[in-house]
Amino acid sequence: MLVACKKFEKGEKGINKDLVRIYHFKRDEEKHCAIADRITILADGKVDRQPEDFFEQTEKDLNYLLGF
Repeated sequence: MLVACKKFEKGEKGINKDLVRIYHFKRDEEKHCAIADRITILADGKVDRQPEDFFEQTEKDLNYLLGF
């Protein structure tokens, strides 16, 4: 999604970041509910902040592919 937003900014085929909403959900064990945290996409496909474990799956997949 972030790559597609950056491509759109550069005039390539992509997605306008102003039309995208990304949420990170975290479970609150005490209240037994989910907490939604909105992540804002900035220029160049960057995010305003990275919650803990937000990009964790990419790292796990890369480590698996590289044999770590």
